Amino acid sequence: MSNAAMKKRLEKIEKAVRGRKHVRLDEAALAEVAIESGATDNRLALYFGVDPKTMTANYSKLLAQKRAERKIAIARAQYRRALKGDSTLLIWLGKVELEQTDKSQVEHTGEISAVVKFIMPRPGDKVECPKK
Repeated sequence: MSNAAMKKRLEKIEKAVRGRKHVRLDEAALAEVAIESGATDNRLALYFGVDPKTMTANYSKLLAQKRAERKIAIARAQYRRALKGDSTLLIWLGKVELEQTDKSQVEHTGEISAVVKFIMPRPGDKVECPKK
């Protein structure tokens, strides 16, 4: 291999090795902010000053777990409040958990018929428009 070819190959290897700087975030701080804010990966990336791809690639499992914990905490708080007599939450939980609705449904069996009467003027008839 010639010197020029060797030099070109080494430059190519150096470029491949460089890449972006590896970023390590404080996972406890990330978890706390994720639970408290419920922010998306993009917003968390902006907050911590990293690329959104880094956030997704390196912390997606942690963030999914913390988001699940957040949802469970909210659901438990709503449930406890509903059991204490909060009528709004009781109604909401009834709709979500028990598929209750505000609408009443009326069923009709049998035939439905309607009569429609059309009155068409004949050519030459005087037609009066209704007054408003």
